[in-house]
Amino acid sequence: MYTLKEGWNVMFGEMPLKNWDGKMYCTETDAAKSLRTNETQGFLSAYTFTLVTEGWVTLLYNRRMLTLQADDLYFYSPGLTVTVVAASENYRGICLMADENTTIEIPTVRD
Repeated sequence: MYTLKEGWNVMFGEMPLKNWDGKMYCTETDAAKSLRTNETQGFLSAYTFTLVTEGWVTLLYNRRMLTLQADDLYFYSPGLTVTVVAASENYRGICLMADENTTIEIPTVRD
């Protein structure tokens, strides 16, 4: 399983910020960026929340086909399979990613 930082490097080739610690990151996404997730061989050890702000995206998530449209929220849990099947040209979203170990270390989550 890839950590968030390792997975980001595999998908995009460079870190989003020079001194990024790989614990958490919020970014905008589009069809091209989302389709890059299909290039990752293996699972991402991170939680990902994506709010669709425009257009639509179709995912195969844990053997279920989902089509999300504007104002839908998608939540990815570590260890489950996801494939981006298709996305509209105008697809846009806001993505919050949190490394699994970082999330587990938060006292509220542990308690």
